[in-house]
Amino acid sequence: MNLGEILTASARAYPDRTALVWHDGNERRTYREVDERASALAVGLVEDLKVQPGDRVAVMMSNSPELLETLFATWKAGATISPLNARLTRDEVLYQVNDCGAKVF
Repeated sequence: MNLGEILTASARAYPDRTALVWHDGNERRTYREVDERASALAVGLVEDLKVQPGDRVAVMMSNSPELLETLFATWKAGATISPLNARLTRDEVLYQVNDCGAKVF
């Protein structure tokens, strides 16, 4: 069982419970919503971008609910995520993406 599957299990067990809270508690997503969004992105990774189990996905995003959904989507696709710091220089980003062997950035 991977972390993507754990999200799916949580969504089945607690579909309407709050999973994410942000913007000082004013915005929320349930486990069902997070799982549905992550699953849709996972389908896009696999079908559109041809990500396969074991592939690496490089991601550079701000801290947000979408970042968490991207993490879960990558795990649901069976891939490994390589998070990148937004403060890296262009050359540092290129080095890390190439060094990790990312199939998708």
